[in-house]
Amino acid sequence: MEERDVEHWNRSSGHIVMKPFVKVIRESDSTPMLLSSGSRVVFNSEDRNAIRIGSEEFFWQGNLPSGRIDLEEVARGYLNAPYLWGGRTFYGIDCSGLVQNVYKAGGVFLPRNASQQINYGEVVSFVEEAGTGDLAFFDNEEGEIIHVGLCLGQGRILHASGAVRIDAFDHQGIYNKDQRRYTHHLRVIKRIIHSSELNFG
Repeated sequence: MEERDVEHWNRSSGHIVMKPFVKVIRESDSTPMLLSSGSRVVFNSEDRNAIRIGSEEFFWQGNLPSGRIDLEEVARGYLNAPYLWGGRTFYGIDCSGLVQNVYKAGGVFLPRNASQQINYGEVVSFVEEAGTGDLAFFDNEEGEIIHVGLCLGQGRILHASGAVRIDAFDHQGIYNKDQRRYTHHLRVIKRIIHSSELNFG
């Protein structure tokens, strides 16, 4: 892409892919391609489903995103995705990449790492008060933030550990019933933004 095209893309309102994958078709040869969750696309116009990147045009398959985001639904789309340090797609994702992608789908842009993400939002005093979309942060014996997960309410947390999974958690941390032990020590819960304020980006 030429620089002016990149500038236009950055200035234009776009849509964030919220499903694990969305299929697009390259016009030149009808080749199907997949866009992964968290990708941002800009359509050629309001009434078309076409995306132009450089000299190539792609057609979006299926319905376009509209309305308010269901944060839990977006997060659950990653269930069973394998853990990959530095990953941010369904092919492989880490804990902070998962959180970053889910919030990006709602138009909230968080930093990449859990140690940076913890600096945002307001403290939730008790685990029992944690609602869907709140972030729980976990530390090691040295007090370093090493993990983050997305609260689902009712003492449940969705996080990437081995794979994206849902576990129980309480004031001590995450309890893995398969291992029959606590795997992560809770440091703090933060409310980044009220879920009612989340919209499609």
